[in-house]
Order: sequence, then C-alpha cells, then structure tokens
Amino acid sequence: LSNMAAVPLTALWVMPLGLLSLALMPLGIESLALIPMGWGTRLLIVIARFFAGLPWSQPAVPHMPGWGLILMSLGIAWLGIWRTRLRLWGLAGIVLGLVSTGLDRPPDIMVSADGGMIGIRTRDGVLLQQTRASAFTRDAWLNRWAVDAARPFSWAPCVEDVCRVAPRPGAKAALLVRGGARRADCDGIGVVVSGEPARGVCRDPGVRLVDRFTVWRGGAAAIWLTPQGAVVETDRTVSGARPWIPPPPVARPAPVPSLPLAPVDDPPVSSVAAARPDGPEP
Repeated sequence: LSNMAAVPLTALWVMPLGLLSLALMPLGIESLALIPMGWGTRLLIVIARFFAGLPWSQPAVPHMPGWGLILMSLGIAWLGIWRTRLRLWGLAGIVLGLVSTGLDRPPDIMVSADGGMIGIRTRDGVLLQQTRASAFTRDAWLNRWAVDAARPFSWAPCVEDVCRVAPRPGAKAALLVRGGARRADCDGIGVVVSGEPARGVCRDPGVRLVDRFTVWRGGAAAIWLTPQGAVVETDRTVSGARPWIPPPPVARPAPVPSLPLAPVDDPPVSSVAAARPDGPEP
C-alpha cells in the first residue's frame, strides 16, 4: 500500500523537481525547486509512518531459503513470458517457493560478530544475552527467527556463570559461559558458546567452541544443534574467499621484552694465560 502511494509521488513530484533544481543551480535559484521537493519528501515520510503504523503492517514471516527464492523467481518469470495456458505452470514455482518457508530450519543459537550478543531460540520464544547494544543486529535476528520480540536471558538458575541450555528437544545441549574460561561438565554438550575467550572449558574434541576468538576470525556465527553434535556456520564460511573480502585476522605472538643483561667484566689477559696449561698463545 505504501508503494502504491509513494511511487507516483516520487515519479511525478520529487524526482522532476530534483532534476529541475540541477538546471537552476547555475543561476543560483535552485531553491525554487528544492523547497517544494522537500515538501514531497516530507509527505513520503508521512506516508511511510502511516502505513507502518497500521495493524499487521510488518508481519513476521519465516525465512525463505535460497532454493525457494529461485523457484519463486523462475515461476514469476515463466508466468510473465508465456501467453498461452502454458504460463500457468509458473504458479507451481510460486507455490513451491512459498512452501519452502515452512521447510527452512532457522539456527538454534546465533552469536554477533563482536561477541556482545547471543541469541537462543527455544519453543517458548527467543532469549537474548546482550552485553553491548546492537539494535540493528537484534532486529535482523528477530526477522530471521520470524518473531516480534525477545526476552532477556537470565543467569539466575546458572551455576558459577555456566548455563546448560537445550533449545531443541532430542538434540545436544549447549553450554553458555561468561566471565572467562573454566572447566565444566560437558556430558551431552554439543557446543560451548561465550562472548569471551572460553578455551579449555571442554576437553572433548567432539564439542564445538564458539567464543570471542571464533567470531573475531570468522564473523557472526549461527549454530544448529543436532543429536550428533553442533553445526556451526560463520559469516566467513558463507562469504568464502573473495578478492573483496579481507583475510581473517591472524593472532600475533606476544612480543618478548628485551631485558638488559648485567655487565660482565673481562678477566685480565695474564690470568687467562696463567690458567692455560701450555702458557699463552703466540
């Protein structure tokens, strides 16, 4: 609805006045076009706020996987290319694209690129453990999980800042850690998640680790829990090695301090020669 109202306004008012202002700039009278152009842009904002405030203006919908988006795009193209009844086959691609939203499984846990926010999707809703504010990331996660709001994660039932969470029944659990690394019971755990360095929490090689160093090197992480363990996907694994993507940061070894050595006085030549059994060398 907002596009139906805003697109004609942009095409017939805002953009023509913008082009007219360019022609008037050499004469110094571009304000004659820019001022009414500003009225049009203010009206665009009013239209956007009005429709955004309507009930169900922004419904939370499930995420469409890539293959579903391709099928829907092909179906729309097929429907528009043909002129006979053959074009109706495009409806099948559109329907399959819509059905794909119900076949997509969103991540069970997500960790932001700076480690400041961890989200856990449960049957009762989404829980957020947030130490640094990131409204943009939070909204993107809520859209990915198709929910309208999230509740703060509570550390009250945890023991020594270590929480065992099971977002998906029948799958491995996750160990949420804060305040640094510590040894913990990792029986039935598929992944250790922390916004801080958490090396050494679990010694089991089958337990994945997603901590501050993981997102520092690979970017934001998404975690799927399965009965066999955890599947971890980072921003870098999705983006791949591209010429325009910076290489992952490499940890630099700590510099070794150069300590001054105590001065040593050389013994006199005579004492060295006396210590030799065969006398001084010629």
